[in-house]
Amino acid sequence: MLQYFDATQLIDGLCEKLQNTEFEDYEAAGELLLDVGDIVTEYVNTELGELASVWVKDKDKGKIKSVWAYGTDFWPDIAIEVRDLPMIALEVKLAKRDSGLAEVVTSAIGKALIYSVQYSYGIAFVLDRAESDLRRHWFDSEIETRLWENHRIRLIISR
Repeated sequence: MLQYFDATQLIDGLCEKLQNTEFEDYEAAGELLLDVGDIVTEYVNTELGELASVWVKDKDKGKIKSVWAYGTDFWPDIAIEVRDLPMIALEVKLAKRDSGLAEVVTSAIGKALIYSVQYSYGIAFVLDRAESDLRRHWFDSEIETRLWENHRIRLIISR
């Protein structure tokens, strides 16, 4: 079964699922993380069954493989392993109404870049509840394209 496994197909489907999910308003990022963790777990279990494991930070303590860099450990919020190998690292961020989107997006992308040295793929997921401008600029697509082509990282900003 693993010989037919297509990671990009899994990532595309997972990103579509996250993008199309109606998320509620959250007081704390931890609540969002648990909801995203449930969505990811259900999706991965449906697609890969026992071939994969999904680990959620603070829920599956000690199961996520960290990335050692700059003298410290970095742990993804959610890790997907296929046959015990780190495959996909997800960083989940919440941009609240009283905060801006810029720092949250750069933090998610930066962490995903660090994870990319150990995980084959990354997803930076940001739920935007800030008062940001909803219009897209052509730079947005350029950034997303470069992240995927150069680092195998998908950026999802859901509103």
